[in-house]
Amino acid sequence: MIMPEEENIRIVAEKAPDYRVISIDGAYTWLNAQAGSIDFFCDVIEPEVDGEGNLSIPEVKRVFLFQIRMTRQFYESLAGYMALNRKNVEEAEKKGEM
Repeated sequence: MIMPEEENIRIVAEKAPDYRVISIDGAYTWLNAQAGSIDFFCDVIEPEVDGEGNLSIPEVKRVFLFQIRMTRQFYESLAGYMALNRKNVEEAEKKGEM
């Protein structure tokens, strides 16, 4: 297979028909020698009110929404990219640019 030169490759980006934005509260990650994964979750708080009107939160339900899997190399690249992006945002905030 012959691959074209990188500068000759045209990339067309588009959203999938079922693309959506999902708000999350956190994530768990796993990494081994071959692959990595990230499980994203949302915490659901269901408060209760007793007969005297006292509010309590007996539990928090952690609902896992989806998992993404990737090669170890991509996992490491993604972690580096996210750390660099955070650093750039922090520097812009210090300068008052954000």
